[in-house]
Amino acid sequence: MAPNYRTAVQLVIMSLLSDPVPPDAKPFGVEGLEYAHYSVTRDDVTVHYLVMGDTVVIMNVHPDS
Repeated sequence: MAPNYRTAVQLVIMSLLSDPVPPDAKPFGVEGLEYAHYSVTRDDVTVHYLVMGDTVVIMNVHPDS
């Protein structure tokens, strides 16, 4: 993974800590009332993650090349 992708991934993950469900988040499976899966694509990276209450669990991160 190129350094610019690493920086982009870090920025996306850090932004999820302050806003776990940003306006550009795409739900790809609401599992229940307490948790849901989302996908965010920014700066040529995609992050798939799970939100459980106040907890954000990063499931998968990959570059969009």
